[in-house]
Amino acid sequence: MECNKRVQKIMKKRRKNLEDIMHKTFAQKLLQLEALNQLNCTHWHYSCNGENRDLITGSLLKAKGAGKGQADYMFIHSAPTTFADDVLYSEQKKKYYITWIEFKVLDGSYKGKQNDSQEIFEEKFPNDYFIAYSVDEAFEILQKRKVILCSI
Repeated sequence: MECNKRVQKIMKKRRKNLEDIMHKTFAQKLLQLEALNQLNCTHWHYSCNGENRDLITGSLLKAKGAGKGQADYMFIHSAPTTFADDVLYSEQKKKYYITWIEFKVLDGSYKGKQNDSQEIFEEKFPNDYFIAYSVDEAFEILQKRKVILCSI
């Protein structure tokens, strides 16, 4: 039984490390695209709610509203006029759109608050909340959403 707990702990740490690598790679490429003016995005950010921290830092962030279950990335963007006839944007006559991307590792298991939040996002924002299992998949989502203006 003790061995099983150790294996679970190692797998959880490995999962976090893989997800961290995906986050860093994704952010680096986004920053490059931003520098090249290839993002149709008013604002984007990474949500650090699910990170492992020491108790003091974790308590401070929790007191400021950080919590489990938030999507990893959020993008606020407009529909470019060149894509005004696109079905995605023509049905919704909004000035700005929000796209949420949650990264997950294939062998990962998610419970509790994260699953509850995911269900709420998917129910309330079915066309705006996406789960990506790789950096390439996340970029495909952003290209379809017209957040990225060039091909990668």
